[in-house]
Amino acid sequence: AKDEEDEEGEDGKERQGRANFGAATTRLLAKHKLDAGVVFDGVMTSHQGEPTSSGQAMVNFFPNGTAESAFIWVGAKGDEEDIMTVEVLALQGTAHLHAIRLEAREFLQR
Repeated sequence: AKDEEDEEGEDGKERQGRANFGAATTRLLAKHKLDAGVVFDGVMTSHQGEPTSSGQAMVNFFPNGTAESAFIWVGAKGDEEDIMTVEVLALQGTAHLHAIRLEAREFLQR
């Protein structure tokens, strides 16, 4: 990712550029393919207003062990009934697997 330089705001004060996120370069975080027939059905993170069900989605994990809160829906390809929810717990930087599809409104209530 490209570093952004500091810039001056309307009030003349110097402001820092936006946070610079990048992919970690450790063997522990290598990309893995899902098993055949398993698909991502959607992702909802704390920086989104609605779930993403197509394209690319990102869940941020931080060096201090915390993460961004998220619901990640995973299921069997073509089977809308067979969906599980991976709930990413922000302060712990861990996840809880729910054997059911939790709704986006439940994410917003947590």
